[in-house]
Amino acid sequence: MSDKRRKKLNSIGFAWKFLETWGVRFQQLVKYKRIHGHCNVPRHCKANMQLGKWVNNQRNTKETMSKNKWNQLNSIEFV
Repeated sequence: MSDKRRKKLNSIGFAWKFLETWGVRFQQLVKYKRIHGHCNVPRHCKANMQLGKWVNNQRNTKETMSKNKWNQLNSIEFV
């Protein structure tokens, strides 16, 4: 992202935390897959409720998801 674009987003109070949260959840999913061998996190995963909800949301919004995020998920065989 260009510095100019970042400044414009900052000027309107863009919520960067949302983008940070996506990255955090993605890393949690990578760890989950490393442990369990798959990305099928239960929606009500007792170990990490937020991750289960996040995975479910990613599956439900894949048609509108950015290509970059979709590529990241595909890189770990999210399916």
